[in-house]
Amino acid sequence: MTCNVNILMASCVLLATSCATPSAPVSRTCDGIEVKGDPGMFTLQGASLGDATVGPVEACEEEDSFYARIERAQGTRSLIMGRGDYPGNLAGCSELPADDADPGACPVVQIDAFSNGVAERMKDEGVQIIGAGLGPCGDIGGDLAAWRFSIAVNDWADADATARIISDELRRWDLRDSIGLAVQPIACGIPL
Repeated sequence: MTCNVNILMASCVLLATSCATPSAPVSRTCDGIEVKGDPGMFTLQGASLGDATVGPVEACEEEDSFYARIERAQGTRSLIMGRGDYPGNLAGCSELPADDADPGACPVVQIDAFSNGVAERMKDEGVQIIGAGLGPCGDIGGDLAAWRFSIAVNDWADADATARIISDELRRWDLRDSIGLAVQPIACGIPL
């Protein structure tokens, strides 16, 4: 019995030392892709886009990212994340109802359905989206507002078009809510 334990221990030590010292150095660095352009290229800061407004650009220095809130103050629907943050734990609509004039048919909209619609419009218009989700300086433990849920681009040249698309989608879904526009670097490991 002692022999088997010693062989097992010796095998573990041998395995650990062979894995701990690689024969060739391994490089795993990644610089990511920095934000292109500059905030001066975003001409819609503080603008009204129909019944939606674009807030000021806020810098999130620890992430080298920027955030602008696009808000529509009128509408019959609101957005939810679909993780129990709405009274009654409703899942939310994933598409507009057949009778869009009936706000009772779809009082809340799933954020994924909304952001997918924005992404499709951006693709159709040739604007590169790099993601949708937790916004710059957002709180992952909070509600949708604390998340600063955002549609993200990497180039300030795309910010105006993205703000218009978000505004149009807020109107199309008849949402009384806000979504962020994030301009941020592309981190390592983000598939495009």
